[in-house]
Amino acid sequence: MPANSLFPAELTDLSRLYDNSIAGLNSSPVIFGCGHLGRGLAVQLKIRGITPVALSDNNEMLWGQKIDGIPVLSPAEASHLYNQSHPFIVAVATVGFHVLANALQARGVRSVVPYHQLAWKFPDSFLPYYFLDTQENWFNHRHRHCIEAAYQLLYDDISRSEFARQSQWRCTGDDSLIKGHTTGLHYFREELFQLPGNPIFVDCGAYDGDSIMEWIGFTKSEFSKVYAFEPDPGNLQRLYQTVSGLGRDLSERISIQPYATGSSAGVARFDVGQGVGSSISQASEHEVQVVTLDEIFADKPVSMIKMDIEGSEFETLVGARQTIQKDRPILTICIYHHQKDLWRIPLYIASITTDYRFYIRRHMDTWFETVLYAIPNELAVD
Repeated sequence: MPANSLFPAELTDLSRLYDNSIAGLNSSPVIFGCGHLGRGLAVQLKIRGITPVALSDNNEMLWGQKIDGIPVLSPAEASHLYNQSHPFIVAVATVGFHVLANALQARGVRSVVPYHQLAWKFPDSFLPYYFLDTQENWFNHRHRHCIEAAYQLLYDDISRSEFARQSQWRCTGDDSLIKGHTTGLHYFREELFQLPGNPIFVDCGAYDGDSIMEWIGFTKSEFSKVYAFEPDPGNLQRLYQTVSGLGRDLSERISIQPYATGSSAGVARFDVGQGVGSSISQASEHEVQVVTLDEIFADKPVSMIKMDIEGSEFETLVGARQTIQKDRPILTICIYHHQKDLWRIPLYIASITTDYRFYIRRHMDTWFETVLYAIPNELAVD
């Protein structure tokens, strides 16, 4: 795929997509999704003088309640009342938009609108949000050179096609580009890399031990050590429970590190209690200790590093520069928490290493769960 496929000949005015989607309908939407995203969306719309007519969710425990004065309806009731008169805005980040849109359209909903169209309509209220940002922050002369350079690093057609589709989407908003994703394990891809003997795994963002369980299966328990970094107290408790339930042989090889990781050691404010979404946040009063991988592994080898740390991936890589240069580990890094991570993370790794292959795989039918695999040549599968 040629590099000129990264950008369309003409840019779409993304701010007009929402207006086109709700043309002829009442401007007060039904918001589908009562999680953090949907509730925040309702608040911001009310500030703008647009009061949602209802919220809806598949969780029947919420039906009949009110959130900020807005009734929560079942999908069946919301569709029955408003399917032809009001737009339905999908505000669910963990499920592909097309899956939910198809379900609502099967109930007769006339207009199902993705959250990102509303975000592009009111960027000052809703952006940035993870990979989602303004068109201007993607398509400009300063970033264009970096985007093209990152594309040139990619090793296979699957990676180049994925990167190009994400770039095109940021310029056009064409949601057909989102369809399709890689199945199987997120971080452990036997078709891409082989582990060295007695591997040592560093799990940044260990959550409740879900990736550690996959690691154990992937290695058939044949590994030397796991270092699991998780600063959120609730997640940490679940992580300890997971590890303690593995039996003595495995649990003694897993070292739980109750720290956040970053570019320098210190203390940071951390938004706790958000499950997989807990992250460093200046708005929080809770503080956690931050360490660098370079200080932890100055005298210990590393075979593989995984990072899913809610936007702290780039800073953690900066704080792991010496470790990466010393040990040449396999790197599996989430690159969807900031729009610019799609290009700046592979470029940074390439700037501090040589003879690495770069792959991209997306593991969800949204732009979430996009993972960069940076693999030293000597461990890559031909």
